[in-house]
Amino acid sequence: MAAALSVDKTLTQARQAVKKQDWLAAQSLCQRVLDKFPKNKRAQQTFADLRSKATPSLLEAAQEAERSQDWHAARANLEAAAALAPDIPQIQYALGACLVELSDFNAALGIADSLIARNSNDIESLNLKGRALHEIGDAEASKAVSEQVLKQAPDNAIAQRNLGLVARSQGDKTKAAQHFQESLRSRPKDGAIHVNMAAVHTYKPNDPHITQMRQAIASIGKDNPDSAPIHFGMFEALHSLKEHDEAFAFLAHGNKLSAQKHPYNLRADLELAGFAKATFPNPITRPDTQAAPPFVFITGLPRSGTTLAERILSRAPDTQACGEQVFVREAVIERLMDIQTRKQQIWTQKDFEILRAQLLENYASISDGSTIQIDKMPLNYAWMGFIATALPEARIIHMNRDLRAVAWSLYRNTFRKGMHDFIYDFDSIAKYMVLHRELMTHWRSICADYLFDLNYADLVTDQANATRALAKGAGIDWHDDLMSPEKAKTHVRTSSAGQVTQPIYSGSDAAWKTYETQLAPLMKSLKQVELI
Repeated sequence: MAAALSVDKTLTQARQAVKKQDWLAAQSLCQRVLDKFPKNKRAQQTFADLRSKATPSLLEAAQEAERSQDWHAARANLEAAAALAPDIPQIQYALGACLVELSDFNAALGIADSLIARNSNDIESLNLKGRALHEIGDAEASKAVSEQVLKQAPDNAIAQRNLGLVARSQGDKTKAAQHFQESLRSRPKDGAIHVNMAAVHTYKPNDPHITQMRQAIASIGKDNPDSAPIHFGMFEALHSLKEHDEAFAFLAHGNKLSAQKHPYNLRADLELAGFAKATFPNPITRPDTQAAPPFVFITGLPRSGTTLAERILSRAPDTQACGEQVFVREAVIERLMDIQTRKQQIWTQKDFEILRAQLLENYASISDGSTIQIDKMPLNYAWMGFIATALPEARIIHMNRDLRAVAWSLYRNTFRKGMHDFIYDFDSIAKYMVLHRELMTHWRSICADYLFDLNYADLVTDQANATRALAKGAGIDWHDDLMSPEKAKTHVRTSSAGQVTQPIYSGSDAAWKTYETQLAPLMKSLKQVELI
């Protein structure tokens, strides 16, 4: 009887949500009943009615969210639409593409595989799979899928782009440039392709690609935020030709346009940092264990040397370089959203048990069978207390680097949108660095048993001693191969691809001095908050 009353109440709430055209709530409530009672005829009928009424509105809401690049909202609407209309492949594909934007590549891969199972030759689904495979680090599989596409459609721009990304990640700049140029033939205004092309192409005066980029900017509009990526490409091209004044002008304008499209929400980051500090007021003690840690997290500010550290450690036997996973952030935020629905909004032991189970499941889903998995997501520094509590067997490395070099590298590079929105103006970079400094001060007192700090400068000036210290801090036994990270087979998908496939070298910390005059306001901002 209680179950019937619960069903009645839930379906009543679903009908009320329909009247309000709250389609997300209506779908969720109806799904809740069907999950428990899949043969309930009233729930089945309500669900069928929702399909015709709600699906178009959910898709419209998803498209609106995508236009504003609110990928979380787009995902929620697309997931609801996909649940209502699982037989419409276009909805599944849109959801997969959205998941790529959210860095949930394994889920995107699952959707791609399900679509390919329906139609093994569907080019859009194969391209989605190729991109997802690249992002999870399976270079050869990604290449095979993209080559399969090109057998059907030799001029397919997305497959050519995917092959270019794989070649770039493997350090083959010549092949990468060839693929990107082929891709640009049919997508001449695609900013992402131009940026990647600029990172691998060797430029000469009056280079045709520079002409292409100038034409693309003129066509899109110099002040249109959609042209921002091509401004970054122009910077790289002109910088390589030592045309520094014009190069920086393009870079500054590209950052200005990006800031307009992706304004930085400092308050949100401050709230998350405050929440993290409040959740962990006392030191977390590591359990006594001598076993190799199954997880090593390499953290720090972006562009602080996390990729180099990962490649070094991945040279040890029985280790897996997992790249930059969003597992920790997404799992903590999911728990936090659940906690906020309660009367007492505090983390409990049960919450940490759920967090642990979810993280173990997520990392198991990408495991290649190695004993140690290495996650180099830099921004995991924000979640150190959660990592130490949920995964007490883990080790955490924190990379430190000359903040002038970090700030310059952030300002000159492009990143996945929504991940680093603080990088587009000097003042925001300085404020974020202050937030990082204060949160790390807290974690060093709370997570001292788990945390090892390493300076990037030590790795490039005293490689042997710094590498031994890194291995010890990570709980990984010494192996001579750690001294040759350039030989690592890891699949580099970040802006570091061009650097870390070479032997360790010094000098990059001083690269900002080329633009010392233009960067004077940035250095002033860093000095004002005592970062330098």
